[in-house]
Amino acid sequence: MSLDDHPIIPKYLFADLSSSLNAIDNVLTLHYSNRISDPLLREILNSATNFIERKRRIDVIDLEQILYFLPESYRLYKTGTDYEDMSKIYIKFPKIELNTTARKAQLMQAMNNWMKNHSTSDSIPKTSIQDIVKKYELEQPVSRTSSPVKITKPTSRNGSPTKARRRLLFEDLKNDSSQFKFKQRDEVVETEKNNGLSLLERIRLKEKLNKLEELKDENSAESKYETYLSQKCQMVYDIIFQLYNVNLETETFKSFSITKLVEIIKDSSSYPLDADEVKDVIKLIERKLNNKTRFTIIEKNRITILKVASLNRNQDLKILI
Repeated sequence: MSLDDHPIIPKYLFADLSSSLNAIDNVLTLHYSNRISDPLLREILNSATNFIERKRRIDVIDLEQILYFLPESYRLYKTGTDYEDMSKIYIKFPKIELNTTARKAQLMQAMNNWMKNHSTSDSIPKTSIQDIVKKYELEQPVSRTSSPVKITKPTSRNGSPTKARRRLLFEDLKNDSSQFKFKQRDEVVETEKNNGLSLLERIRLKEKLNKLEELKDENSAESKYETYLSQKCQMVYDIIFQLYNVNLETETFKSFSITKLVEIIKDSSSYPLDADEVKDVIKLIERKLNNKTRFTIIEKNRITILKVASLNRNQDLKILI
């Protein structure tokens, strides 16, 4: 479906709302793929800005205009009593499951219908966030709060705990009689232990074994680091997959600056991430997928980019996790 032309309002302003809806949906989908708590509206809008191609910021007014055309697209609620405090407003998908791919077409249809009936309007209408929040509160059932269940402090069945501790301490101070028994060295046994080696040979053998242990520790550390990175593969892949699917119908492949991609992944993550770790995870995904035509890192003129094409999430995650 395509957008109609309005006699007064530029077409790109309506197109911006469509891309904003898509970006917010992508960020919310990523959020709920890693956690169950609802996110703050301000955080979602900040992250969604990274998902649009035209250099602009997604702000509250964009969401207010979307909600005018699609009132049931999101649920908004607040904590506290101040309706003007935007830092305490949360956003989530409605309880009714909606097809996110169909929402863009629904928004375009709603905007086209509005344009036909409001050809003389010079601005896009909006619904106040505060009104949406108040409406949501009125729809919620009133719940009664009951007193918490009383929990009693457990008591010991063994009498005084102080006496019990003293008995344990006294037992610990006793020395085992086996420590005072004389242990005679058997010369033959000692010789067998050394395998007939001289002192110098034993020293050299010990040094060799120490080096082998050091190599083993290094390999173990690398293995542990890769296991650590593997735990982040799905989260990083999901973000790349969402970015790849933005306006996908116009392109067969997409390229992302690694520097910009790392910043988006860090902003979208629910926990702090180190930039080098993110780069290592992307490299690990490339190595595991082992498909240069679909997921490859390219370095040219001191610029590193990630080129992706034909991503299949279900198939790829079977390899990655």
